[in-house]
Amino acid sequence: MIVNGQFQTEISITDRALQYGDGCFTTIACRNGCLEFYDDHIQRLKTSCHKLAIQFSAWEELTRSIHASLQNLNDQTRDLVIKVLISRGQGGRGYSPKGCSTPNYIITHHPYPQHYNQLQQNGIKLTVSPIQLAKQPLLAGIKHLNRMEQVLIKNDLLNSDFDDALVCDTDGAIIESSIANCFWKQDGQWFTPDLTHSGVEGVMRKQVIYLFEKHGINLDFVKKMYWS
Repeated sequence: MIVNGQFQTEISITDRALQYGDGCFTTIACRNGCLEFYDDHIQRLKTSCHKLAIQFSAWEELTRSIHASLQNLNDQTRDLVIKVLISRGQGGRGYSPKGCSTPNYIITHHPYPQHYNQLQQNGIKLTVSPIQLAKQPLLAGIKHLNRMEQVLIKNDLLNSDFDDALVCDTDGAIIESSIANCFWKQDGQWFTPDLTHSGVEGVMRKQVIYLFEKHGINLDFVKKMYWS
């Protein structure tokens, strides 16, 4: 683990990531030692920090630290997932971020999920989660650290034989799955949920939307597609 450019395994218990989930993160796929869609991941972190009013500015240092973390990969570890977390930093008791002017960043490596390849070949057994997403436009789209909705959704899936679940908002409109954005085709028209009020805008979602635009395929961003 790298914390603010240094290899270490500890961070202060007063860090607001721990106390309040006050921060954001992204997970970057690394294939054969190469970071996929790196610029898009960094842009998502920048957008998230802006929305959360986290005054993080060490972007060049963060990039150097991420690349430095890849220097000692071997043939068995060249496919992995890199998680990059930015916290508002250390603070006292209470919600107010006053005085928290030194954000922290954490870089961790994780094995690439081997079951993803199997799901790509065999398809996904999908259900609809009974857990609904709250509508909060100030947080919609970003990958902030408060992921309790997703934890509850995943916990519910543990008691089933499904691979994933579609998740709706509190109005019953389809938003995403527990781990991914969704697209579907109906009567020749492609759709994807509008994420103005809830949901996470994934890096791969952006890539898919770009391909639709590149090939002139109409994509409808729907606000009220209800599960029935």
